[in-house]
Amino acid sequence: MLLGAHVGTAGGYVNAVTSGEELNADVIQIFTRNQMQWKPKPLDRRAALDFREAFKSSRLKAAVAHGSYLINLATPEKKLRAMSVKAVLDEVGRCDALGIGAYIFHPGSHVGSGEEKGEAREAESLTEILSATENMDVKLALEGMAGQGNVICHDFQAIRRVLDAVDSERLGVCIDTCHMFAAGYDMRDEDSLAETMHHFKKEIGMKKLLAVHLNDSKGELGCRRDRHENIGKGKIGIDGFRALMHYPGLGRIPMALETPGIGEYRREIELLRKLASS
Repeated sequence: MLLGAHVGTAGGYVNAVTSGEELNADVIQIFTRNQMQWKPKPLDRRAALDFREAFKSSRLKAAVAHGSYLINLATPEKKLRAMSVKAVLDEVGRCDALGIGAYIFHPGSHVGSGEEKGEAREAESLTEILSATENMDVKLALEGMAGQGNVICHDFQAIRRVLDAVDSERLGVCIDTCHMFAAGYDMRDEDSLAETMHHFKKEIGMKKLLAVHLNDSKGELGCRRDRHENIGKGKIGIDGFRALMHYPGLGRIPMALETPGIGEYRREIELLRKLASS
């Protein structure tokens, strides 16, 4: 299993590598720029090269990036969608410079215009982005959502529709366990996880799975609320994560914690490893 966590880059990208090693992680996830600003500082190419060198000499096995929370590729607001496309292009370019092969992003909201129109705009935006970055060795991972408000892509069928509309080998999926559970897909034990993954494989396929976010859920099954909880302390529970750690085909997939309390990450990584070996 490739287990790790989201880590900060304050003071330089290299510090993310240091943090990952301190957590005894296999995987790190980072923001490539300030996730709450539209106009970030330009990428420091020397810092990017330093990150590449530090990562190569570390014990880490994978690095992924998470997109800005401001981005909405599904919005009907033309200015916001143009800004979102521009931001993703910048962030994918940063991933390329940093040597990060997977960029995870939230699909966004249809803002009341309806899921069908939101999905169509999502596909149009992604087609533009993938075309503009075709010379980059970076895959994009659409993150499945909890279904809160007007956010799109909270079920496997909707994700499949976007994937089909874009039709690119560089577009894949990130499963967030909290989001998936909140959207109504059970994983509290081996049998329920097997049924959920059967649906996932039928609609999307394991080849499209690029990353997993490991989060327990404060909310009940199907609550459609995006509320992360620490592993084993939420409604999914220890048995659900034990089942996930034993599920076939996940050994090569980068899995990163986004649970509350960064100080818990090392303990949770060790807990997940124990579950995997039990």
